[in-house]
Order: sequence, then structure tokens, then C-alpha cells
Amino acid sequence: MAPGSPDRRVLLFGGRGMLGREILREWGGLGHEIVAPQPSECDVRIAGDVERVTALVQPGIVVNAAAWTDVDGAESRPDDAFLVNALGAENVAAAAAGVGAVVLHVSTDFVFDGRAGRPYDEFDDPCPLTLYGRSKLAGERLVARVAPRHFVVRTAYLYGRGGRNFGSTLLAGIRGGETIRADATRRVAPTWTRAMARQCLRIVGTERYGVWHAASAGETTWVGFAQAMAGRLGRDARIVAADTRALGLAAPRPDCSLLEGRMARLTRIPPMPAWNLALDEYLESEGSEAG
Repeated sequence: MAPGSPDRRVLLFGGRGMLGREILREWGGLGHEIVAPQPSECDVRIAGDVERVTALVQPGIVVNAAAWTDVDGAESRPDDAFLVNALGAENVAAAAAGVGAVVLHVSTDFVFDGRAGRPYDEFDDPCPLTLYGRSKLAGERLVARVAPRHFVVRTAYLYGRGGRNFGSTLLAGIRGGETIRADATRRVAPTWTRAMARQCLRIVGTERYGVWHAASAGETTWVGFAQAMAGRLGRDARIVAADTRALGLAAPRPDCSLLEGRMARLTRIPPMPAWNLALDEYLESEGSEAG
């Protein structure tokens, strides 16, 4: 793909989010021309907005990293979640198809109920526990219906700079000497957004359309992740272990919705790094003195 060619022109929805910022950094650093409209310029919930911007940009690739990510809030505001995660996803995919672009849509491990007791691969049947998970699964299906040239990329336990979830705010909490209350029950593999952005670029270059998984390898708990981060920072953090059910969350969490990247292995693209190796790179990027 030559610089300046339509294949290098990327339209990114959700560029202000923690994953979107890393896509801007990683893809842009490799020569992609990325247009990331602000929410005030284009609302994915409004089909006309999305069609107008897509027609103006004429991208070769459209990335949809825009989402309703409030898992607990979706339980009381399901229509808002479905409007963004389902109909918004359809709007983006339809507009991409309309200009002949490939669409990469970001989805989640929450499309699974976590009861398998093992990592899920791309060929497992989804069965979401939550309204958030249902809205994301609906988005996957709508994207596949309207855009034949699509990649649905599921990830899990994202953390990174600018995020407001547990994994993203943990670094500041440990550095600030806060008491950290963490889930000791769920099996997780926290995924750094920069590693996810890199994997998305590899996936979109394969032309093997369909569902992909892109999440860290290995597993731990949120307590284990917090302890690992504190250890690398050389901090004696106060970490309080809690059972998932004791955290008072409105939406249930899958006990084990780890994702296996079988498609990456089958197509021989580099796998996602193990969670602990990605953590080392994340801390180095944040200017810590991990050792």
C-alpha cells in the first residue's frame, strides 16, 4: 500500500477513547492517514452523520472503536447501549460498505457467559450474560449482515492511558498510596490498548474477514494484576482481595471469559503478548522504574 493511497486512508470512530488514541499512534506512525471525527462532528447513532463523513473521507479502512462501555449502566439504560453498540455499529458498517471500504469493528469478551471454564476461541457460540453483552453481540451480527468485508475483533480487560476502568486507573492508585480493592475471583488476562492496536493492524492486513480474538495470553486475577504492577513499581501497595459478588456490581461478570486467538495462530500472524510482558512494556512507556 503506497503512502497516500486510499488503502492507507483510515476513518476512525472513537478516536478519543483509550484504544482509539493508540490506533492513532500506532497506525499513524506506520504511514496511515487517519481521520478521527469528534463526537460533535459525527454521532455514530445518526446514520446520516456517518454516511456524510464517510463519503467525504473516502477511506479504504473504517475502524469502529466507538462504544457504550458502561457495563453496569446498560442494565438500567439498555436502549442507550443498543443504540450505540448495535445500531451505531450497523451505521458505520453500512457506510463503509457503501464506499467499498473494509470495516474493523471492536467487540468484547462479554458476548460469552464465562461458564465454559476455558478460553473461548472464534468458533465458540456466544451467550451473553448482560445487556451490555447482548448489545455488543447484536452489533457484531449487524456488521456482518451489512458489510461482507468486515473484521469483528473481540478483546478483553482493556487498560491504558486515559481509561477510567479498574486496570487503567490502577497505576495512579498504586503510585498515590491508595488502598486497592480488587476482584480475586474472575480469571482475567488484562490487555494493553497499544498491543491491541498493533494486533488490529495485523488482522486488517490478512483479508480473512470474520471474527477474530485479540486479547493478552495467559491468565491472572485483578488482585494478581495489581500485585504484579505494584511489584514492578517497587511499591508496598495495600491490596484488598474481594469476591466478584461482594463488589456490588449491577451487572453480572463472566467468571472466565478469557479469549484464545486461534485465528492468529492458524493464519500465522504474531500472537498477542502474555499479559505480564505487556504490563512490562506499559509501565516502561509510562516512565516507571519497573524492575
